Amino acid sequence: MTCDICDATIVDNPACLLGTKEVVTSKECWVLYLNGLIADHVFTGLEIPEALQGLVGQMACSDTPWALCENCMNSLKRAGFPFRPDSSELPPHGHALCRSAKPMEFTVLDDEGVAMAMKAAIVAANEVVHGHSK
Repeated sequence: MTCDICDATIVDNPACLLGTKEVVTSKECWVLYLNGLIADHVFTGLEIPEALQGLVGQMACSDTPWALCENCMNSLKRAGFPFRPDSSELPPHGHALCRSAKPMEFTVLDDEGVAMAMKAAIVAANEVVHGHSK
């Protein structure tokens, strides 16, 4: 199993599970994810703003809980991410905010959630691109 934010190997069990809406509407999650994309040379900082709409759509299509490694969970805790007491109570399916029938074409299921996700991604991208991320 790998961490759904940073792709690190999770040996036993995830440190926590999050729902798709929790992840994609969180600036802190986006900062971790975008910094990882830059560190892995998937995008440069300058390419991130152009890629955001597609990244939000792709991430918002996840219909299962997000498994996080200990490092990502601890980074989110330090950033003040509001964890729920027991992540094991997440339902196994039904997390998607949109669907994709074709690559990069998305049907929105939760307008408010996708709008919140785009706003969080833009704020995070501005931090990452301008080097102000924590």
